[in-house]
Amino acid sequence: MAKAHADLEGILGDKEWLLGDRRTLADAYFIGIARWTEYHDVVDRRDYPGLQRLFEKLEADPAVRFAHAVERGETAVSGGEFLGEVTLDDILRQQALAA
Repeated sequence: MAKAHADLEGILGDKEWLLGDRRTLADAYFIGIARWTEYHDVVDRRDYPGLQRLFEKLEADPAVRFAHAVERGETAVSGGEFLGEVTLDDILRQQALAA
């Protein structure tokens, strides 16, 4: 984990986002897994100031806050096109019907 954080810190450098001047899927993936350090206590993200800065910026993003609320089962108000959750069973059922 320390090597992965060091590598990401190097990739981020002084850029605004992991891959440059705008958010990409890499940033969305990062915020999704970055919380694992809190649960598993294997590295201290604060030892990687660039990643900590990115983490805090993403955590403040309305879309990330929305996703966290959905994960926690809280009421989440979307400004976008969110139509509700779909369970894995629903998807598997749809795939079976389409086959």
